[in-house]
Amino acid sequence: MGQAATKSGVVIWGAPETTALLSASGPGSAASSGVSPPAASLSSASANASPLAGSAPAATPLGGESSSFSASPALAVFAETSEEMASPRLVDALKNINSERVSAGGMQMAVVAHSGELYMWGANSEGQLGTGDRRDASVPRLVKALHGKVVKAVACSQEHTVCCLDDGSAYAWGCALNGRLGLHGLSIPSSAGLGVFSPATGARPEPLASACAVCTPRVLESLCGYFIADVACGPYHSAFLGIYEQDRTSLFTCGLGLNGRLGHGDEEDRHLPTAVHALENVNITAIACGAHHTACVTSAGTLYTWGGAAFGKLGLGSTRGSQLLPKHVSGPLRNKAVVSVALGSQHSACVTTDGELYTWGQGRRLGHEVQGESDEILPRRVEALLGLFVIHVVCGDAHTACIVENGNVWAWGTSRILGHGDPEVPPNRPACLRALNGKGVVQLSCASTFTVAFCDPQRVSAKATAAAA
Repeated sequence: MGQAATKSGVVIWGAPETTALLSASGPGSAASSGVSPPAASLSSASANASPLAGSAPAATPLGGESSSFSASPALAVFAETSEEMASPRLVDALKNINSERVSAGGMQMAVVAHSGELYMWGANSEGQLGTGDRRDASVPRLVKALHGKVVKAVACSQEHTVCCLDDGSAYAWGCALNGRLGLHGLSIPSSAGLGVFSPATGARPEPLASACAVCTPRVLESLCGYFIADVACGPYHSAFLGIYEQDRTSLFTCGLGLNGRLGHGDEEDRHLPTAVHALENVNITAIACGAHHTACVTSAGTLYTWGGAAFGKLGLGSTRGSQLLPKHVSGPLRNKAVVSVALGSQHSACVTTDGELYTWGQGRRLGHEVQGESDEILPRRVEALLGLFVIHVVCGDAHTACIVENGNVWAWGTSRILGHGDPEVPPNRPACLRALNGKGVVQLSCASTFTVAFCDPQRVSAKATAAAA
């Protein structure tokens, strides 16, 4: 094996994006930045990637970068190729970093080190990497603005990132449109600064979103009276879980209000994090943001959802209209206690205290093994996983993955880019990722078309020993 059975690490798999980023030449290009030129094939990319099986190559130097990609820059740590990452591969550039948590979203990734340092790489058109510039990065880069601080949780989406620190403060960066960063006054840029296309010079204005890009992490001062314990974000909105007066909680949301995804009873945008008053009398333990909807779990095991109801993704028995305020998801979950929830673009999933997994919303990614699987408007138990104890679930645009108690990963969805490495595996039938068996996966995170996992065999082994005692 390319990684010792007791060694922790970050692995990634998925499909490179279909739209290539423009290549750069001269200063700042791959050659001038000290990064190897684009690889012609997977075999020639071995210097930047290490498959889970086989010998591990030398580590990719941290801090390098490339502004030339022919695939998703988040996957460019492996190869400049349009071929699919059919099986999980070790992010070798992180081998000297003691990783603790991972997050993926859009076309970027984030890794929190055990020390609390934050590393990011991938697309950076709106400054979502927090590195002080808008250059894409093909290898992990340290977010220097947070150096010396301890990041506890981070969430990535299409064009922005949010995080919280061990001191309870919250930070946001990237695209500020619609108020998704919660930084009042940084939302809609004035047209005066956008410029116009000049046929004579060929000069073009920068994209609209770039006029309100925040390229370094900024603290959310409006939340300073709360201890922010967790964060989440969708493509156009963000959520912050605050604690006050010892154990009381408050959920704050900001950004695009369309479909009621902010939970304030209307569809207005919020440019500052605003408390969801409908949840002020419950103790919230988990939060999640999808593309058009939001969810939370309480200490009593109750699940609430709100936002757009298309495909039945709210689990409330309807596919029409919008739910402007948080509503209790009952039905098949009536006698169940929920511990965690995950949201994709058009589907949702949750895990219960007895280790069962429920999914609902748009079909062909729910794992119910039905050919041409229909949409589910209520939570439905994934029967293929009965007998296994699910501890964690994540949702991408068209795929779902979960971790079971022994640290193995199961995945399914509409795409065959699920990490199985076997085209014969039926795409929507839950199947174990054999490449990760025994690797001790403790956390997963999904972007639209790829997945990242943090493996820590020693932690899984310690939990198993404690449970058996």
